[in-house]
Amino acid sequence: MFINNIPVDPSVHDAFHAYMSNKPKIVTATGASRMSKAVKKPPSPKASTSEFFKCKTEVDDTPTECASRKKKGVETDMTGQKCRVCGDERANRHYGTIACNGCKGFFRRSIWEERDYVCRYGGRCLIVQEYRNRCRACRFRKCFTVGMDARAVQSERDKSMRKMKRSSRKEATERSTPYSVYSLPSTPAAEGSSGTPQYNVPFVQYLMDLEKSTDGMVDISYNFTNMDPTFSTSVIIETAFREPGIVSKRTLPRWGDMERVATVNDIPVTWCRSFVLCVDYAKALSDFRELEEADQFTLLRNRVVALNWFCHAYKTFKAGCDGVVLVNGTWYPRDPQLQTSLEPGCNNYFRVLSEHLMQNLVLPMRDLEMDDGEFVILKIIVLFKAYCRLSEHGDATIKQTHEKCIDSLYEHIQVQHPDFTPQQISMRISKILLLLPSLEIVFDEQNEEKVSGRQQWQEKKLSEDYNVLIVQSYRVLA
Repeated sequence: MFINNIPVDPSVHDAFHAYMSNKPKIVTATGASRMSKAVKKPPSPKASTSEFFKCKTEVDDTPTECASRKKKGVETDMTGQKCRVCGDERANRHYGTIACNGCKGFFRRSIWEERDYVCRYGGRCLIVQEYRNRCRACRFRKCFTVGMDARAVQSERDKSMRKMKRSSRKEATERSTPYSVYSLPSTPAAEGSSGTPQYNVPFVQYLMDLEKSTDGMVDISYNFTNMDPTFSTSVIIETAFREPGIVSKRTLPRWGDMERVATVNDIPVTWCRSFVLCVDYAKALSDFRELEEADQFTLLRNRVVALNWFCHAYKTFKAGCDGVVLVNGTWYPRDPQLQTSLEPGCNNYFRVLSEHLMQNLVLPMRDLEMDDGEFVILKIIVLFKAYCRLSEHGDATIKQTHEKCIDSLYEHIQVQHPDFTPQQISMRISKILLLLPSLEIVFDEQNEEKVSGRQQWQEKKLSEDYNVLIVQSYRVLA
């Protein structure tokens, strides 16, 4: 039997199809172990079986070299060899074989998220680096063919979950402000919370549950009936990211309530609360937690403003508001007649910004009829923007996260729009991704405004004993 011109042990082929057709609902350590025992690893490089790994994109050691290394007791250095799945030259040992980071991440996601793939060309696709994303079914099959071990994936996940639990317990004991929090979903979620629509794409369901969980974080030690301030911008940015609870008390978000028109006093309150929402979300996100601490700080510092306004735009779209909805249940109107009744400071801050949000984000979202699944995927892409100041590991993590998001977005649209052709799905993805440069326009506009006339208004208000307003907010949060 041959796959991609590679001789394959029939038991490998049978085990793979048995796994794809009869997977357990959740991949447990026991289930993964049984599956991997059924999949025979590729034979040791011998003269009679060396052809197993021979294809024009792969390079292998000779039996003599392997034996020599074993005799010396030296672990084989895989650096410089090609990925046995796609042929990428940047490969190392992962899950029992030689693979690049891209194929490693693809295999891990496929196992964790129990994905099912179908080849439209009879399973005969050639998997090479340049086109490895074209057919996930053949790519997944080849992962098994070259000896990737599902048990190693599950073992890695178990260790990661234990580490995350220990980290969560440590953070909980160090927080200065205790809060009540809905339990954060596992990675990825296999089942949604009760009452939450179930999505057929596990990663999307995980993100939906995460969104609900972070919105549900509420401080339990704060007396909301007194007049104590619920926010503070007199915090250096490093402290704000490490302890967001001191920037704003975690009140329940009330997007879309539109109880009243916003006043100038609502500006710092809502900005600080939405800032904490963004930081809580990032710190709970499994992909973000994989980054080194320095990369986490760099990413948050550069993306928290864009992430914040992206959330404002989507909440405005969902509320059907002609303006901008704010997290404390207030809103800023787009109507010029309504704006005349507002304080000058409120108009100085919101007038231009609200128009940009509406034209560049809210209206396109409305035309697309964007759904929650598309929002949560794009939200990660907004946060995970590559920067030259990130480490090599950070760059690789962002690249893998982008790939995972695009894959999940494709699958999500496929599920939500079953009548769409591949071309229509690709077109919708393109329109959704075009929101990203529009968001940067809003972001750039806000940065220009913060050093213009608004700053003069700010200085005037400071003389009237306003100690926390717009310019100070940007010093801390921008």
